[in-house]
Amino acid sequence: MYRMVAMDEYAGIEYVKVASKMYTSRWKAELGAGRGRSVMLEPGFGVKVQTNEPPQSLVAPFGAPFENLVIREMFVVVVPVLHMYFTLPPHTRWYCVALSMKDKRIWVLDPTSDEPLSEHGRLISHMLKYLDTLFYSKDESWVKDGLSGGGVDLVSVPPSDDVSSCVVMLAWIKDIVQRNKISPTFQPGAIEDARVSLAVDDILCELNVRRPEVYDLISGRQVRV
Repeated sequence: MYRMVAMDEYAGIEYVKVASKMYTSRWKAELGAGRGRSVMLEPGFGVKVQTNEPPQSLVAPFGAPFENLVIREMFVVVVPVLHMYFTLPPHTRWYCVALSMKDKRIWVLDPTSDEPLSEHGRLISHMLKYLDTLFYSKDESWVKDGLSGGGVDLVSVPPSDDVSSCVVMLAWIKDIVQRNKISPTFQPGAIEDARVSLAVDDILCELNVRRPEVYDLISGRQVRV
């Protein structure tokens, strides 16, 4: 949580991993098990795609959120991607691929790149093959290669540095699911405010089993760790 609210810190893969579980569970609780569901995959999925793991090997660790769903009737499937490039010191940045299942469009948000399709296009094409395998393994009504031929759109966002890329990504993911609509532009507002807003909303989420202790901390009561 500290790395989310500190302006000079990266929000790491562990935060996004927890967020993916929490957001997906929250959307399920709000929308039920029927149509219009959204899923945010854990960031390990993007890592496995980048390291060329066999597509079928990703079904067991990442397929659970799609159980008993008609995937073509979902709203959006979101894939956060941690992009690493090695310099001195090493840096990481986040970008996001979202599949709009209703209109068969692919949306890409990268607040740090002027040409995200040139930079990530090959990986995204590779990722779609992995998602196709995952979808068919969980829903036999899914048409194989059902992701091919769809258009790709870019989300226009204010430029951001690597450190804040995760904040912009998570704020966008929450926004599109809340509004049930993907817009070609997104204004996250001041990054410092966005960090605090995300952190507060996440830590006070009803799915946080330790939420009562947060209120104890706010009120000054002692909390046992």
